[in-house]
Amino acid sequence: MKRNLHLLIIDPQNDFCDLPAGYLPADQTLPALPVTGAHADSSTRRYD
Repeated sequence: MKRNLHLLIIDPQNDFCDLPAGYLPADQTLPALPVTGAHADSSTRRYD
């Protein structure tokens, strides 16, 4: 029996972040699954 294998790679820092227009790359690639507030949350998080 032949099986098809599919691999999905997700980069959580880019695919889920709701980037403001000023942060988008030059090619205007949009996040795949933007989560509202993700950018604000990640930019205020501290790792002390």
